[in-house]
Amino acid sequence: MALRFGRNPSASLEALRLYSLLDARTTPATVIADAARVNDFVRGLASGLAESLANPSRVQGFWVQSLFQAMVVGLGGIKLIKEEDVGEFFFDDSDGPGKLPDFRLVRQDGQALLVEVKSVRPKPVFGSHRLRVSDVDALHRYAELTGCRLLLAHYWSAWNVWTLADAAAFERRDGKIIVDMETALKASELGSLGDASIATVPPLTISLVADHSVPQSAALTAPGGSADVEFSVGAVELLGGGDVLEDEVERTIAGFLIRFGRWKLTEKVVVNDHMVERIDLVFAPEEPVAAQGFEVVGQLSSMYSAMYLLATQSEAGEVLGLRHNVSPGSLAGVVPDEYFERPDRILRLWKFVQLPSTSTDDEVDS
Repeated sequence: MALRFGRNPSASLEALRLYSLLDARTTPATVIADAARVNDFVRGLASGLAESLANPSRVQGFWVQSLFQAMVVGLGGIKLIKEEDVGEFFFDDSDGPGKLPDFRLVRQDGQALLVEVKSVRPKPVFGSHRLRVSDVDALHRYAELTGCRLLLAHYWSAWNVWTLADAAAFERRDGKIIVDMETALKASELGSLGDASIATVPPLTISLVADHSVPQSAALTAPGGSADVEFSVGAVELLGGGDVLEDEVERTIAGFLIRFGRWKLTEKVVVNDHMVERIDLVFAPEEPVAAQGFEVVGQLSSMYSAMYLLATQSEAGEVLGLRHNVSPGSLAGVVPDEYFERPDRILRLWKFVQLPSTSTDDEVDS
């Protein structure tokens, strides 16, 4: 069953909903369509928007929440995701205050989860994230009232890594909950939502093959010399582990891994008889594991985040947009399940699904 967008936002209905929530009602005995009353609302809305846009932390927080939702939808391992921290709510406060988390999820196994999303700043790189115990306890009370389990999602921006862990996994100290990356990674449950690490045999290469039917403008000198050479590209080859990929599915997979994976780019000019044979754009891990035979290119969640960042932020890190459309399950489709059953595949792939450290289960496709 495919995920589908549940409701198309309507500008007129959303505006009316905001009006009902934010109408100051400063002018008694006027109808809701009164021009002065409407103008007061519009001015208040404009002022509130300007205040938020001038607050980089608030904008970044909203951006990360939108990224989390899009990433989870892309993974496709859920039955439902819904923004939870919208609209009014009323609750019994006899046990203390309650607080709305950011999202409600329903996993494929039917388990309902509530998720609070946080972003960890890139500096210090190995820094932890601290939350007030009182805030998390308020989130817990809301979760208990709804019969859900509370998870904390963290985007570790310095590493472009997501974790999703039960709030109970973290240490409480001096009125704070200390979320460190090591504990969060061990306890992460993103695998249950469809996340996976993708590995293959390095390198992945884009090869620009020279067209020798067209004369090159100059011949290269002996090694150590230099020359400006103009040549025509006769073909573009895509290789995985040294093998040319011709199947369209394999080329699509390799292209996605090249563009959004963690491997580094180096350029290599191949010369034959003082003429350019080809230019190779080589993508490979910086520190390969000896004798392993394959290398992890990246996690699906991280690769989608890299794609989302390119679509919504400038090179200087300025936010260009707070949302980016995603096709439900598109990340799961990067490597189709049936790909591992194909006997003719040239591009060798491994798919690793991480489960929390408290679980004894594991899953590996290769």
